[in-house]
Amino acid sequence: MITIAILIPTFLRPNGVLRTLDGIAKLSMSDFPGGFSDVSLHVVVADNDAENQAGLRAVESLEPTFPFGLHKLVVAERGIPHSRNALLKYATGVLGAQYSIFIDDDETPDRFWLRELLSVQAKTGADVVGGSVSATYEAEPPAWARKLGLYETPVAADGICDLVDSTANVLVRNDILPRVIEPWFHPGFALTGGSDKEFFLRLKKHGAVFAWSQRANVNELVPASRATEEWVLQRAYRVGNLDMRLVLLSGSKFALAKEVVVSVVALGAALGAYVIFWPFTAKRIMALRRLRRQAGKLAAFRGSMYEEYATIHGH
Repeated sequence: MITIAILIPTFLRPNGVLRTLDGIAKLSMSDFPGGFSDVSLHVVVADNDAENQAGLRAVESLEPTFPFGLHKLVVAERGIPHSRNALLKYATGVLGAQYSIFIDDDETPDRFWLRELLSVQAKTGADVVGGSVSATYEAEPPAWARKLGLYETPVAADGICDLVDSTANVLVRNDILPRVIEPWFHPGFALTGGSDKEFFLRLKKHGAVFAWSQRANVNELVPASRATEEWVLQRAYRVGNLDMRLVLLSGSKFALAKEVVVSVVALGAALGAYVIFWPFTAKRIMALRRLRRQAGKLAAFRGSMYEEYATIHGH
């Protein structure tokens, strides 16, 4: 019998977590050896809103009819690393799960999501298996948003890959966790984001094997507030800011010098592309994204951190 814990950190999105749980309740394991008869499935929700606990109340409303074990936690200390750490501790300590699977509270899994993650893990023996993310828009987005595909993961072949850097849709073999020092998710990234990438980079350094499952898809609901040029550029700035912080955290002077030089060169190239492609909206926004990403890197080099998750999008 395999014990699996599906882990959902939530904050100020009670409707979102209800959609996520509804999708999990409809999961199918058909064509998987043994189906659910060989799987003990538990779902754990960690509400990071200790004051109002709207996410917790949403979970409680489903408890009487939910088809799998449903567990709830309140995490008082603000920031998603604290929720992720609490969820992993519960999965490994209380449930004794062999696998932990993270999904966000603005995502809904496809019907065969769990089956596909487990299938790729079984075929590859990977310690970490990532899955794809597709997008549904709350309101019709600008044409450039669909054209650029910024809210979806790129299509990739199933099998071993270099790295999975997000907990938006990922399976982790829990026996790999002792290889890295706790806390697994770094509290220093509480409001900036990026604790997941930092965690997976540490796992990789200690020999973890990563794989990808394109068919293990989840669908993310993109609110209107995120389908804007302003949000896209701020996200690019945050990603660059995070990338440089991770280089600084590594302590490698060579990597730092290389990153600074590459950023300065890329900044100039992006500026040139912006001027050339000014009349073309999609290409202009792509050039601006590159500019903002490099600006975020250089800001982090100067000691500035961008706290993207001080603001919550969606509900």
